Amino acid sequence: MKKIKAYRYKDLGQSLFEVIVALALIGIVLTGIVALSVASIRNASFAKNNAQANRYAQEAIEWIRRQRDANWDQFLNNFAPTNGMFNYCLSNLEIPLTTGSCTVFISGTIFTRELRVQRSGSTVDLTVTVSWTDSQGRRQVVNQTRLTNWRR
Repeated sequence: MKKIKAYRYKDLGQSLFEVIVALALIGIVLTGIVALSVASIRNASFAKNNAQANRYAQEAIEWIRRQRDANWDQFLNNFAPTNGMFNYCLSNLEIPLTTGSCTVFISGTIFTRELRVQRSGSTVDLTVTVSWTDSQGRRQVVNQTRLTNWRR
């Protein structure tokens, strides 16, 4: 004959301590998952904006190169009339250029694009800076190039 074991009340189920420990562990795991997700989304957003800013900077440099290739003398008149440094806002790639620092966004974007031109004799140094602001603060991408009259 089998002996039937009598259970006492304290042996049934989980104790309150076990439930609290399990809930704490679940909370720690969920907090880690949420923090990882937030960081991942922030990094993906930064990578997207950084790639877009690089594209806008390269677009400006290529546009300026086309201006140079079309007519060197006109290029110098438009971008670097005398030896020295000039700052332009390139929110739109069109002539006449807007001088000074740029607070105008590229149409439909969060980016501003500035051009710094420094002419020394027949050499023109260009620095295009594309800036934007995100949750981490002010960000920028800088592209530089040097142009000469390659046809001479």
